[in-house]
Amino acid sequence: MNNIKRIQYFFVNTQTANIANPSNLNMRKAKRLMFQILCFALWIVFFLFSISFLNLSFDRFVNSFVSIGNLFINRYSNPDIGFIMKKGYISSIIDTVQMAYLSTFIGVILSVPIAWIASYNITPNRFAYKLSRALIIICRSVHEIIWCILFIMILGYGMLPGIIALVLSEPLQG
Repeated sequence: MNNIKRIQYFFVNTQTANIANPSNLNMRKAKRLMFQILCFALWIVFFLFSISFLNLSFDRFVNSFVSIGNLFINRYSNPDIGFIMKKGYISSIIDTVQMAYLSTFIGVILSVPIAWIASYNITPNRFAYKLSRALIIICRSVHEIIWCILFIMILGYGMLPGIIALVLSEPLQG
């Protein structure tokens, strides 16, 4: 029994000695720093290779930021007040807000029972559980623009396809 305690004492002391030894800590820090420098150097080499492979010029890169800045300055600094004051503009904004509120309200009302059925520990019927989970997965995997295009093709233009698309996408997303 005494030999087992000596062996345990030896392993515990050698492991803590290796961790607490400052030269080992400095060596680990140096190795980690060298690894980080190597990774950064490889990233720089890959980045430069990608730029040369794609034939990108530095002037084009800089000029793209200048053109984006000019685009923002020209489009957003002086709005067209005449367009905002047209007759149908405010009613379109009100329709959009109504559509968002209505779809959120309907979606929340529909999502509560679906979420209740989709919880494994509450649902007694496993078929309903799997069906509700499949419905949630389908609604989450399709973007709302795709839902909207689908319902516009079925129902035509108007607020109804947008409301149904938002009902299927927003509240059922989690």
